[in-house]
Amino acid sequence: MIKASAMTSSSRPLKILLADDSASIRTVLAAMLVDLGHEVAAVVDGVEAVTRFEQQYFDMVLLDVVMPNMDGYEATRRIKALAEQQNRWVPIIVISATEDNDAAIRGLDSGAEDFLYKPVHPRFLSAKIDSYARSLEFYHRLILNEQRATAISEKLARINEEITADMEIATGVMDRLIFKDALEDPQLNHHLVPASQLSGDLVAAVRAPNDLLYVMVADATGHGLSAAISLLPALWVFYGMARKECTVPEIVAAINSRLKETVPIGRFVAAHVASINNPARTVRLWSGGMPPAYFIDNGKDEIRTLRSPHLALGIMPPALFDPATEIIEWKTACQMFFCSDGLTEAQNEAGEMFGDERLQQLLQGKDKAALFPQIVAAVEAHMNQQPAMDDISLLRVLLP
Repeated sequence: MIKASAMTSSSRPLKILLADDSASIRTVLAAMLVDLGHEVAAVVDGVEAVTRFEQQYFDMVLLDVVMPNMDGYEATRRIKALAEQQNRWVPIIVISATEDNDAAIRGLDSGAEDFLYKPVHPRFLSAKIDSYARSLEFYHRLILNEQRATAISEKLARINEEITADMEIATGVMDRLIFKDALEDPQLNHHLVPASQLSGDLVAAVRAPNDLLYVMVADATGHGLSAAISLLPALWVFYGMARKECTVPEIVAAINSRLKETVPIGRFVAAHVASINNPARTVRLWSGGMPPAYFIDNGKDEIRTLRSPHLALGIMPPALFDPATEIIEWKTACQMFFCSDGLTEAQNEAGEMFGDERLQQLLQGKDKAALFPQIVAAVEAHMNQQPAMDDISLLRVLLP
């Protein structure tokens, strides 16, 4: 290969393959290209051109159209096929006799990008080479950017796979920690829709040895893995203390202290926590940072709204935390509903929220036994398969 002696043309020297059966023309063209700052490999016919292209890397190819053994047209087709196999763009310029338009057209039809007529003028050759050098530089930048984008995409895919695997593990852990059998208690109906693979809402229940039924509907800050992690201390304390028949004030005070100890600042857990005493027909309820709970007497059309009077768990220091509860009594069959704000804030395609008013209208339905499935169906119809923007949880407690 003839090395460049000086840079007088484009900014980057090109490796150029030149094929012409005329020794004199081959020598003149090679000298012109070297003077322009490029490296040249000169061969005598199309066969040798194809062979050299297979063996070496070239940025550009110049081919005479009339050569022995293999003409420039066939060489063009074969070199283009090889470049395609290498997933590269290699400009080919065919060189034909003076004003031989038919030869030039045949060259373009064979796959060449451009043509030159003999005798080749140095300035015209320089302009052609510079033009394709700029195109090649732009092409290589595109390829580099595409490779970088592919690498980033592959890295993101690997990260996503790792996150998905971690989420599956975390979901499995949460599933094992929740007492699912307790949620199948005949007094309970629950509905939970996570906004992501792992829910930041929690519905938990446990029946203590003294037959008290404890329930908790909790909503941690945010959703997904970070929210679910905030729920773990609350869940452990709730289950442990409920099974020991502790009071609701004791349970929420302990949850608040544990969250203050373990969860980062700015992370907290809104919750309804209640104990249901069937023989005494009383509910002891603590609510902090949650939408209202609703108490419904099945024999009346009235709805009692139980607003949340406290801040969420994990905000107040233990010395200032208020564990005071509300006592709700019932005489005839009643039911209570607890939900997270994800239910009332569930949006349809137009961005309209489900809303408190719509929920309260459903709670006033005549068929008291069907209230829970009617609410679930109404929320699903409202969302119309739209993804949940926040975790949605709903719990009904039947009070016999």
